[in-house]
Amino acid sequence: MPIGGSPGWEESRQGMQSVSVAGRIAAIAAVIVAIVVIAVLLFAGGSGGHTVKADFINAAQLVNGNLVEVGGQKAGSVTAIDIT
Repeated sequence: MPIGGSPGWEESRQGMQSVSVAGRIAAIAAVIVAIVVIAVLLFAGGSGGHTVKADFINAAQLVNGNLVEVGGQKAGSVTAIDIT
């Protein structure tokens, strides 16, 4: 009887090792793909973002070109002011 107690034990062990190596390679490839996708989403130039239009009751301190912040982070700037 072969080592390990059952016939074919060595062959099944080798099969498990090859599956394990293939699984590791697939996992590493998945992590690399995820990192690339995240990097593209975070660092891609984009097409300019969004335009937001707002109506204010009192916009006395609003000036064309002013910085717009959201949560303390720069979000854009005032591009036009119209009186309606």
